[in-house]
Amino acid sequence: MSKEGTYLRFIKEFIKKIPEEHLSASATLTIFKDSPKLATKILLFMDHFLEDRANMLDLGCGYGYLTTLFKTALNFKNSYGVDIDEERLKIAEKFGLKTYRLDLEKNTLPFPNNYFDLAIATGILNHLKFWDNLLSEAHRVLKSGGLLFISNPNMGWWVNRISLLLGYQPPDVEISKIYTVNLPPFYPRKRSIEYVHSVTLGGMMQILSAYNFRCLKVFPTRIPRSDLDLKNRQYHPS
Repeated sequence: MSKEGTYLRFIKEFIKKIPEEHLSASATLTIFKDSPKLATKILLFMDHFLEDRANMLDLGCGYGYLTTLFKTALNFKNSYGVDIDEERLKIAEKFGLKTYRLDLEKNTLPFPNNYFDLAIATGILNHLKFWDNLLSEAHRVLKSGGLLFISNPNMGWWVNRISLLLGYQPPDVEISKIYTVNLPPFYPRKRSIEYVHSVTLGGMMQILSAYNFRCLKVFPTRIPRSDLDLKNRQYHPS
């Protein structure tokens, strides 16, 4: 079997084993479930560029499933996870992650310079008011030539644009942890997911450049139908 086929099979089998309540807590895993070929492309890309595979870091690791997926598929020796949710970190520890409870918007990472070959930040940036600390610290602890993988909603997505045009609240900017406020009828989300804000693709490129990262690849994706309960798939770059 080709490397692509091996990755594709692994992703499908791995995601099947994740409890639904944990899967739904990760937009990236939900997208991977809906589009395992996208996840395969990402793994193949990482596999090509990674020089070493000693240590990887998940910034906002949650339950640790995505960390474990990358660690296992890419044959990393050690995986580390940082999150603010203590209960989720307890579950992540069961997968062998070395975990740390930190506020990624404020705290210095407890790792030396040039320590990690790969860092991932999926579904965490849109929950932070400012990204400076996370990006600065990620650059410090990554080795020269190391990879940073980010997954984040695009503020330029057509749903946000049309929402503003029609006077609705853009779904990627929330003002309540309890209520969904003035969402458009064509975006049927019924609960808050605590998105503080998002960013345009151009804004993402500029902030990464400001912290001395160079973008190697952008992977556009679609919001899964299972996540939105829409009849038609919608394009949502992440």
